[in-house]
Amino acid sequence: MPAGSVSRARRATLEPLRTDGPCLHLGIDENGLGPVLGPLVVTGVAFRFEGPRPTSLGSLVGDSKDLVSHEDSSLGEAWARALVAQQDGGEPASPAELIARLCLDDEPTLRALCPSAAQQERGAAEPHHRFHPSEMCWPRQPDAFEADEALVRRCKATLRGWSGQKVGGRFSRRTPLTFVGVRSSVVCAARLNAAAREGRHRFLVDLHEMERLVLDLHGAHRTSPSGDVAPVDAVCGKVGGMDFYGENFGPLSSRMFAIELEDRRTSAYRFPGLGRVAFVQDADARDPLVGLASLVGKWLREVMMSRIVRWMRDAALPEHLGPNEIPSASGYRDPNTKRFISATELVRAHRGVPDRCFVR
Repeated sequence: MPAGSVSRARRATLEPLRTDGPCLHLGIDENGLGPVLGPLVVTGVAFRFEGPRPTSLGSLVGDSKDLVSHEDSSLGEAWARALVAQQDGGEPASPAELIARLCLDDEPTLRALCPSAAQQERGAAEPHHRFHPSEMCWPRQPDAFEADEALVRRCKATLRGWSGQKVGGRFSRRTPLTFVGVRSSVVCAARLNAAAREGRHRFLVDLHEMERLVLDLHGAHRTSPSGDVAPVDAVCGKVGGMDFYGENFGPLSSRMFAIELEDRRTSAYRFPGLGRVAFVQDADARDPLVGLASLVGKWLREVMMSRIVRWMRDAALPEHLGPNEIPSASGYRDPNTKRFISATELVRAHRGVPDRCFVR
C-alpha cells in the first residue's frame, strides 16, 4: 500500500502543518492555462510565519477573477509593485523593470525561442525593423504603469500591517506574516508549443512550473532568523482536473514523497527535507496567499497580452487595415479573441510572425 493511503481514505480536509517553528508558506497559482493566445503565467508568493495559514487577508486580496479583469488589472499591478519593492528594496521604475524583477527566468532565457538574433540584425537594416516578430512580446516601446499611486500605497500599508507594524494606530495581525519573496514563470506560446511537440501537454507544463517555483522560493528563502531551515507549506491551485500528481512530477520527481491526501478537492504530498506541497481546488478563492499570487499573475499576463495587441496594431499596413480594425483581445476563447486572430492574419503573414509564436 503506498505511503499515505490510509490518511487519504480517512481524511477529507488538509490539516495544518505541525512544526516547531515558523514555516515558509507559499501560495502558487496559474493564469492563462486555457487561452489560445498569450503566455501561461505561474506565480508564487512566500511568507514566513508560525501557526495556521490565514483565512482572510482583507478586501485587497482574493480571487483575481473577482478583483481584476481584462479591462482593469490595476490592483494586480499595485500588488506586484508593492511586493517587488519590499522584496528587493527600491521602487521599480517601469513595467519592464518590474517584470524583470518578478520573473523566475532572465530575459535571454525567455527570448530563447524568439526569431533568431541573426534575423533581428538583418531586420535592423530595414525601414520597419521594429516590426520584427521578436519585438512582439519584448518591445522597445516602453509600457506604462496604470495603477493609481494611492492604490499602490494601500497595498504597501497592508503589507506592513501583515508584518505586525503599526498601521492606523493598531496591529493588523496578532501573528505577523513576514513577506520573503515573489516570483513568476512566464511560458510563452512558443515554449508551450515546443513542450507539446515533446509530449508534454500544458497541464504538465503548469505543474512543472509550480514545482520550479516551490524549489526556487525554498532555496532562496529557506533560512529562518534563528538559522534553522524553515519547512515549506505550499498551497497551489489544482492543475486542471488532475487528482493524482506523483507520477507527473517533474522537478520534484527525484525526491522521495509520501501521499498525505488525494481527492477531488485536495491532493497533498510530504517531501523529507522540504515540507508539504498541496494542490487545492479553487485555491485562489479559498487561500488568500494563492489569491495574492493570482492577482500578480493576472496583471503580468495582461501586460504580455497587451504587448501583442499593440504590436499587431502598430505593424498593420494602412493598405491592409487600420489599427482600429484590430480589436483588443484577452487571448481566451471568446468572440473578441476570435476576431483578433482573424483580423491579424495579413499582419502576421506580412511581418513573418511564426504560428508557433502566436497560436498555442
